[in-house]
Amino acid sequence: MDRVGIVGSGTMGIEIAQAAAEHGFKVILYDLTDEIVLGAIRRLKQRLHKKVEQGRYKAENMNLVMVNIHPVTSLIELNECDIVIEAVPESLALKQQIFEDLEKVCKPTTILATNTSSLSITAIAGKMKTAHRVVGCHFFNPASIIKLVEVIPGMMTDDVTVKTTIDFITSLHKEPVEAKDTPGFIVNRVARSFYGEALRLVDEGLVEIETLDRLAKTEAGFPMGPFELMDFIGIDVNYAVTESVYNATFSEPRYKPHLMQKRLVDSGMLGRKSSRGFYRYDTEQSNERVSVHESNDHEPSQRNLSEQQPISLVIGDGASFSKQWTDRLVATGQRVKALLWEKSTPEWNREAFSQRIKAIEELADLEEIRVVWLLSTSEKGVTMQLLQCIEKRIPSDAIIFTSALSVSATEQASWCQQSERLFGFGIVPTLIEHQTIEISKPLQASRLFTDKAKQWLYQAGISNEWIGDGPGLVMPRIIAMIINEAATAITERIASVDAIDKAMKLGTRYPYGPLEWADRIGIQQIYRILEGLYAEFGDDRYRPAPLLKRMMLAHKSFY
Repeated sequence: MDRVGIVGSGTMGIEIAQAAAEHGFKVILYDLTDEIVLGAIRRLKQRLHKKVEQGRYKAENMNLVMVNIHPVTSLIELNECDIVIEAVPESLALKQQIFEDLEKVCKPTTILATNTSSLSITAIAGKMKTAHRVVGCHFFNPASIIKLVEVIPGMMTDDVTVKTTIDFITSLHKEPVEAKDTPGFIVNRVARSFYGEALRLVDEGLVEIETLDRLAKTEAGFPMGPFELMDFIGIDVNYAVTESVYNATFSEPRYKPHLMQKRLVDSGMLGRKSSRGFYRYDTEQSNERVSVHESNDHEPSQRNLSEQQPISLVIGDGASFSKQWTDRLVATGQRVKALLWEKSTPEWNREAFSQRIKAIEELADLEEIRVVWLLSTSEKGVTMQLLQCIEKRIPSDAIIFTSALSVSATEQASWCQQSERLFGFGIVPTLIEHQTIEISKPLQASRLFTDKAKQWLYQAGISNEWIGDGPGLVMPRIIAMIINEAATAITERIASVDAIDKAMKLGTRYPYGPLEWADRIGIQQIYRILEGLYAEFGDDRYRPAPLLKRMMLAHKSFY
């Protein structure tokens, strides 16, 4: 294979052309007119020349690329290509017509590949006589840089076509991942929750756009927040993919488009390319929001980290995470008393539950306790009784931070006699140094205890964001939804565990693959978050994947 055809010289087409030309392939680049195709090549040359001047690209590589790309305006010029990659707008009718035309002009052995991001490969090849040579070959923008390429066989695609395509992708020094021909394939399907849940959280008033984007980076380790990323991709492009997947899955609630995006698209506020989207880019300070962000930080004049700091009490199950949090408190200079169990206990196991209540009742020297951290992954009934037992044992002026991942802080406060002193708490494991935590303020919280909680967090040096109250809070909720989607994809045999994790890390630069993340956080914790969201909203988009429930009950992991 030495000759590659590209149909379409837009953003993706010219990037794929560059990737192939860099590796010595002769690239035949087609578009409708000389003006279009020559303009694309001219812009590529300007971009590469600038990178050469900046020392980020070798001059000999630029010369190789420019020599290897040949512009044409007739499809017949693609007749001797070994593979032709279509990269035109996401219109099924347009792609079907192009593939019918390619079938007529290309030699019988030419592989005909589509760069579609969400349309059915089987449907694109549906009117062809040689559908066995049609395959999905989904590059990611910028295709000259991102290593991932999804390879998607249609129902009629033969094994030789798939193998040859994978070999070609590998020769470009890229990482092919095979996926089933379903809407969105791997990345555009699993990633829908990153955007969709973020939009819903803002719409529910739980968090501001700027705060959510900060949490995505400082708490969860994503390279960009969802709103920054939608602005970068193009809000219209992101919305179109969501709408396509939603329609192709017969209105599956998990992919339902959001009105906030639709209004921005209708108004022409498409992100960076229009200078305005979720953020503004036409001001002196780019990435500026129209609304003013009010900081929740409480900054007294001095921190006091002397040895006389009040003692914090940590009570938790799922000992790995509870131990990490205890260690982090100790690292900040806190005096900590901890009561940790290896696993959660089901409500029906009365003996184990009674032993835990007894252990709390036997805790001594609690008069100095001023802050309690309850990290429970158990069922609601167990958590309620643990909380009520703790409340009876601690001083009346102590603050309680309780995990609000499966039950809202407001509901947990309703279980307490002193409901005004309880706050929700959440963070995404695995804990890293200086990681931001989420604090939610329930409806019952008093101003006095809110000020005390902010003061304590500041003095402890714990980076935090105050958000609205709801099960799962912000980033744990988003990540649980991503994991749920990945688990559903496993059940539906879209791809393997390794392939899904590899695709999400390479294609979207997630800090972990979603299934690897599930193991790190704990499948039980993810299931509890989803269970809490489903109970809170009654919306089918939050129904837990059956695979997660079975794995939780069997104490299994993905790796």
